[in-house]
Amino acid sequence: MLYLLKKVGEDMTKQKLVKRHDYLEWLKSWREKQLIKVVEGVRRCGKSTLFKLYIDWLLETGVSPKQIISINLEELEYENLLNYRGLYDYIKA
Repeated sequence: MLYLLKKVGEDMTKQKLVKRHDYLEWLKSWREKQLIKVVEGVRRCGKSTLFKLYIDWLLETGVSPKQIISINLEELEYENLLNYRGLYDYIKA
């Protein structure tokens, strides 16, 4: 069973992740391609969940956590990454 921990105030609650098999398999098939993978969709359709599942799969296959960069640009702490230079510097660090 896969779970996503979601911070709600000071409490942490578990939410069951919906497996998105076809989309996850598509991401897996493009893993070795040197292309940026773009997943788009309306709000709350499962994009973040899909990437969480993909990250979990990458970790299971031996990818080091140091090789994975996950950024939620809606979080205030990443506001400086909204311009290309801030994002570039963050990734290169």
